[in-house]
Amino acid sequence: MKWILRICVAVSFFLVVTVTSVFVIQNTADGPIGPIPGASFSSGTEVTGLVNLSEIVDFDDEIEFELLSKKTSRTTGAFTYQDELYIPCDLGFIWNRFPTGVARTMLNVIYLFKDWHEFAALDGRALIRKGGYIYRRHLTKVIDPVLIDALRATILEGLETVELPVEKLGPIPTEGPRDIWFFRVDMPT
Repeated sequence: MKWILRICVAVSFFLVVTVTSVFVIQNTADGPIGPIPGASFSSGTEVTGLVNLSEIVDFDDEIEFELLSKKTSRTTGAFTYQDELYIPCDLGFIWNRFPTGVARTMLNVIYLFKDWHEFAALDGRALIRKGGYIYRRHLTKVIDPVLIDALRATILEGLETVELPVEKLGPIPTEGPRDIWFFRVDMPT
């Protein structure tokens, strides 16, 4: 009986140390740690002046961005449409079309804790970091239904050229999480 208690204590200790370590690393790192959100940027050269980010970001590129109101950063995909840069926030439009499996389950868990899009809709002040350079920008939520449809079509077209964790996406979901938000990356006002 004592060995069961010892195993439970050891496992509990390991979990506490692991969670605490991840939390400390996440909150002291220079930006995101891969797919894990991170702290504010502490490195990079800020670029001032007019720079069209749509000229330096390809469809399958990843960028890092920090929401100034939330003081957190994350890695995300970005794409251009009609010479403007957009950041999508998948709320089930893509990942809910994966067949049941590990990727879909992981993305569903991420969805449950995802809130950056709500902060960005309220206060879009952001820093974009790409290639060691930081650009001060503003994220503006797209609300025009015609533009949203065009951006969805662009995303679906672009997904045909990138590697996904599934062979083929299922149909657009009719229930459950199935939305996608888009934020246009504008010059700050």
